Amino acid sequence: MTFKEVIESLPKQTISVRNQKINEIAAACRVDPSAVYNWLAGRTKVRPIYRSIIAQQLGKPESELFPE
Repeated sequence: MTFKEVIESLPKQTISVRNQKINEIAAACRVDPSAVYNWLAGRTKVRPIYRSIIAQQLGKPESELFPE
């Protein structure tokens, strides 16, 4: 599952679960949550320095989340 797919797979009935995870990722990366939304929408690319942090936060391999 890619980064976007993992976030989209979070429970849909509670948007706050997704928002909470996005806020956690933003805090771990020390970026604004809007940066994470931009990554998910494909407006900006996730820098390599943040990829490992995101992988750790989601408990998934970096190569799976960002298959380029």
